[in-house]
Amino acid sequence: MLFANKTLLGLAGSLGIVAAACSNTPGTAVLDPSQQSDTEIDREVGQVDRIAYVSPNGSLLTVNPDGGDLAQLTGGLQAEDAMPGFGSQGSVQAQPARVNEYYTWPTWSADGTKLAASRVVIQEERTGITVQVMDSRTGRSETIFENSQPGLVAEGAPHYIYWAPTGDALSFLSSTPEGLSLFVWDGAPGENATAVASGGPLY
Repeated sequence: MLFANKTLLGLAGSLGIVAAACSNTPGTAVLDPSQQSDTEIDREVGQVDRIAYVSPNGSLLTVNPDGGDLAQLTGGLQAEDAMPGFGSQGSVQAQPARVNEYYTWPTWSADGTKLAASRVVIQEERTGITVQVMDSRTGRSETIFENSQPGLVAEGAPHYIYWAPTGDALSFLSSTPEGLSLFVWDGAPGENATAVASGGPLY
């Protein structure tokens, strides 16, 4: 009987240790950085808490998830014209209007300070297609690449744009005379993107 009691006490003690170990509330454990997932590390680097989208007239806008603080980054129309119902909630940081100009594929940088997008300008003699990097607060933009020929990499997409998870580097796919090509921009103002691969299956 004494042996049985000692066995039960030992078992109860073991269960108590396991229960205590499992009862830590989420967020109380301190993890070594090497144990963190890539997703957790990415969240620490920066989070974008705004939505970027292209309006029906081709302008690029950003807005808070709750619909507030609408900001128009491109085009000459007022924010309330591009998105009726927002009234004076929006701020307009617009560039000169062109009815033959539209933006597509807006893509946030990791820290949320920049947006990259494709810009298409249709003119009588030619169609100009460029990659623009712009300040997400002011809309001030810089052209980092201009297509040597019109072309799409997918339906409705002149470029496939992707920022580096950290830092300012940007990569994108573009149609070129050599075929589909991969370009990289190192983030330095005034520098153009350079081709690093062409002609292969790059997706």
